Amino acid sequence: MNVDEPNMHRCRDSSIKILHVDVNGWVYGVQKYVINFCRELNKVHGYRAIVVGPCGEYLNKLKKENITVISLNKRWVKIDKDPKAWVKLYQIIRKEKPDIIHSHGTKENIICKIIGKSLNIPVVPVYHCIYKLTGSGDMLIGLKRKIYEGVFLDILENVTALFTVKNIAVSNSINSNIMGFGIPEEKIEVIPPGIEIIDLRVKKHGSNFNNRRIRITSISRIEKEKGILDIIEAGKILRGRNQSFEMIIVGGGSFLRECGEIVHKNGLGAEIKFLGYRENVNEILLESDIFVSASHSEGFGLNVIEAMWMGIPVIVSNAGGLREIVEESKNGFIYERKNPNQLADKLLVLMRNADLRIKYGRKARERVHGQFSNEKMMSKILQIYEELL
Repeated sequence: MNVDEPNMHRCRDSSIKILHVDVNGWVYGVQKYVINFCRELNKVHGYRAIVVGPCGEYLNKLKKENITVISLNKRWVKIDKDPKAWVKLYQIIRKEKPDIIHSHGTKENIICKIIGKSLNIPVVPVYHCIYKLTGSGDMLIGLKRKIYEGVFLDILENVTALFTVKNIAVSNSINSNIMGFGIPEEKIEVIPPGIEIIDLRVKKHGSNFNNRRIRITSISRIEKEKGILDIIEAGKILRGRNQSFEMIIVGGGSFLRECGEIVHKNGLGAEIKFLGYRENVNEILLESDIFVSASHSEGFGLNVIEAMWMGIPVIVSNAGGLREIVEESKNGFIYERKNPNQLADKLLVLMRNADLRIKYGRKARERVHGQFSNEKMMSKILQIYEELL
């Protein structure tokens, strides 16, 4: 087990130890949440945050923020597929003796609730995504996965629900989902993620639609459930309507190569570009006119509020927590998921109206400032901590 503990000056007593568990190697929405939250815990609120499980780029990001990291493996392996990691995690928690275990991810939540119960340490599980399988046909999945996620994990969630006092859902959509595990409503707090409200360069929307191509950006993992094919199809529809545009899709994932082949097959290479995983997302957003999230299933949508804070009008599907972020025709548009024709129609409205892009961008910033700040998120979670300590 690898421990990296930075020598960091603290202006407050940091004797209260919060151990976060998130096993991952990439940095997407959940990992941004953990990094942001732990930074706030350490620098602003005087706690001592430790993150167990990161490797790769995720580990490097945490170290840059002077956050203590304990790795389980050099390479990322999903925790439910690595029984040795369960033992390591138990040993780490027993050695560190944290005041609270704060877990992230469905499998991490189950394992941490069991470990916390055995060591008499309170656990605060955070539910970031919807994984309970229903007959909605959201994803094509095999029988083994149906049995594993739809039966086995469901049973474990129902049993371990008895081990917690409070659970955090990042959206009302997630709240409804986890109540199906047998978690009583009074044990669930809906606390949306926040972002650091700092002065950033804000997108300046010009009225030069006829002089240059409108840039449409999407940032997410490149997986089928993220609706990437819908974005490609919407691009195909826009080109069929003789529109001039550029689509920039940022992120890595198992579906990236296939998406590239589909773009090439449809002759959309001049309009749609895949940039892969990028660090400089703020710079990319500054050059964007419209932001799109086309997910078929989404717990929240941290990338959406990041775009909104930079003054970019957004178009999102009505999946999960996305519809809780955007207010239809006030600071963006919401369309029916898996409906690329409707997505193309909404895009066209914003593409043709610079004034509307400016208005929605301004209202989007106001929405984030009022509802999705770090201060709002931290105050609610710290109140849970106080109840447990």
